Amino acid sequence: MKEKSAEEILGFSENREQALRSYAYGLEAYRLQRWGSSIGYFSRALTFWPDDSPSKVMLERCNAYSEEPPPEDWDGVFQHTRKR
Repeated sequence: MKEKSAEEILGFSENREQALRSYAYGLEAYRLQRWGSSIGYFSRALTFWPDDSPSKVMLERCNAYSEEPPPEDWDGVFQHTRKR
């Protein structure tokens, strides 16, 4: 029987690493209110890790903010304005 690598045991893979990297870039763009860039990064993260819930949530938020930007004094906190 083949031994599993540390990456396999911990659940890491090249795809997951790429997803995490894309998520980090997306989060940086989100904080800078660069909605188009952040949408691209979170979408890219989902191509590497389709079940990544945080990327899905952030993608929804960025889409919402691209349609209706937050106020000038936005502190980075997302406020739900409508019911799902």
